Amino acid sequence: MKPQANALKLFCFFIATVLSSKCLTARELSLVHYEVNTFAAAHPLPFNAIKTCESSGLRAIRFPPIPPKRICDPDFDPMATSSLPITYTSSEPDVADIINGKIHFYGPGAATITASNGVETATQLLTVSNLQKPYAIVSTSTVYICEGSTVSFHAATDNAGANPSYIWLINDVDVANNNATYTTNSLTNGDRISLVVTNNDYCIPLSAQSNQIIVEVTPYTAFSVEIAANTTDASCAGSAVTFTAQTRGNSNTEAVIKWFVNDQQTNQIGSTFTSTMLKDEDVISCQAFGSGSCLANAIAYSNFIRVAVRNDCEILLPNSFSPNGDGVNDYWQIKAIGNTDLVQVFNRNGSIIFQSRGYAIPWDGTLAGKTIPVGTYFYLITANGGTKKLSGSVTLFR
Repeated sequence: MKPQANALKLFCFFIATVLSSKCLTARELSLVHYEVNTFAAAHPLPFNAIKTCESSGLRAIRFPPIPPKRICDPDFDPMATSSLPITYTSSEPDVADIINGKIHFYGPGAATITASNGVETATQLLTVSNLQKPYAIVSTSTVYICEGSTVSFHAATDNAGANPSYIWLINDVDVANNNATYTTNSLTNGDRISLVVTNNDYCIPLSAQSNQIIVEVTPYTAFSVEIAANTTDASCAGSAVTFTAQTRGNSNTEAVIKWFVNDQQTNQIGSTFTSTMLKDEDVISCQAFGSGSCLANAIAYSNFIRVAVRNDCEILLPNSFSPNGDGVNDYWQIKAIGNTDLVQVFNRNGSIIFQSRGYAIPWDGTLAGKTIPVGTYFYLITANGGTKKLSGSVTLFR
């Protein structure tokens, strides 16, 4: 290398060191220019080469790393230095931008900040982290409610700040209630309840939406009971009459039914009531007790049935029947047999082939489930506690 080139290299190193070490005053900068001009006069080198040496020192930029920031941090000076004025630009204005020479934050992310003095540029990476979002969980005691019932929903929150705001939503529509608890009695089946909680402690409000609760609303229904008798005809004294109760409504379990005769409770409980002790003009009714969350009434009162009972019933006995399975006259039908009356049928040898206390199941012409021969058989009916006896014959055909 020529001596002049070595001298220029050393001189450039000196100038760059001086210019990059500190910000020079106008007087100091004029001294540097004086030294450059003196060197140029003493050395037979091109003037442009010497001026290039001067500018290489003038354009040096020192740009330290930028520490991580958060959205709500204050605007700050990136602290790049140069002997020339510096301007900054951001690669991501949605993350951070330059306002009055300082960096201002707009959102989370990363941006490259470029410092420029008009001659040279330097860059540093800026990372902006988001704020910690609030968190909310909505709960209630039950999602199964009756129409018109009052129900409350409660919000459990985290990182909501000292002065949070609450927006309750029904089917994503805002309802006026700025409270951690929401109470209502106007929900309908399938309504969706949720909450938006906002942390107002940050430089910008930060919101989050909770889970959704879907309610199942059941309309209130009336609980009722109706009774019917197994016959609408007059009954013979001592014969059994059965009443059956039918309930309607949302009872969760089988209703408890109590029976009454002339408004006096009997000892029978259940869906049926049978009695052989009824008298003419007796009135039968019942009370039903239902269980269910959406019953308009838990106790229901039945209709009344007034019975007709004859004390002079005549036992009518047909003298023949034909149990051949054709659906006509297949049973020996006896009318006005009381529940305590005894019916017996004998063959010619005096053996009992049919016997029944009461006559709930009429004789079908069989013995122990097997058909018996056609012919004439004999009956004996003991009624009214043994005070009345009827006898005769009945002919069986096929």
